[in-house]
Amino acid sequence: MLYMSVICHFRRGPLPSHEGFAAFVDLALLLQKLPPFHPGWEVNGVPFSAPLADIEAGFRTIQPPGDDGDLFFAAAESAQAAKGRPLPPERYTAFFRYDRLEGNQELRLSIVPSLTDAPMLREVIATLAVWWPLQHVQAVYESYPHLDSPLDQRNRAGIGWAGWIPFQVTAESLPEVGIVSPLGPGTFLATQRAFWDLTDPEAVKRAQDLEIRLNAIGMLPTHEALRAGTWGQT
Repeated sequence: MLYMSVICHFRRGPLPSHEGFAAFVDLALLLQKLPPFHPGWEVNGVPFSAPLADIEAGFRTIQPPGDDGDLFFAAAESAQAAKGRPLPPERYTAFFRYDRLEGNQELRLSIVPSLTDAPMLREVIATLAVWWPLQHVQAVYESYPHLDSPLDQRNRAGIGWAGWIPFQVTAESLPEVGIVSPLGPGTFLATQRAFWDLTDPEAVKRAQDLEIRLNAIGMLPTHEALRAGTWGQT
């Protein structure tokens, strides 16, 4: 089964290491309010409705937070997918990475594409922005950046089907875009309302054309800029 990845980079922030897991749980509970995530979250079979200490204990049985020194990792999955039960249509996962030294944070959501369209993805991104200020968001099939994107993936992050950039733009300035919607200090963009099928060459071309345009006008970040944590700030 193919999954859509929502890859979100947050601004540099002083997230204390001892609060890292609590912050991740807060984010998961915010997302849980949205229809795609209504079934809730679990970590190693422990539901996020449990006390925080129990949730963190469930995570520590997989990988103790902070074992890599300067990096903090946390992960969760849809509740029905735990304990070896059959995978439901609501299958989704979250993986969070926080670099204590550099202060940058990255979240990767993997979702079955049928769970969302462009308006719902916009709501997901708006929820992420409530949790922490954004730098850049992209939504793609996991194979797109490596097989279809026109960008140098070693150096630059794209948009794919849809995402968020920290700039105010209009549809007139981006003729390749399908949806333009202001969102906080930036703009939500999508090539089309429904998540595209990689077997549709026209849909893939729209994504490629949008990435080429955004890169040409300086609105796609390098990975170095994202690590610095100040992308899009004036």
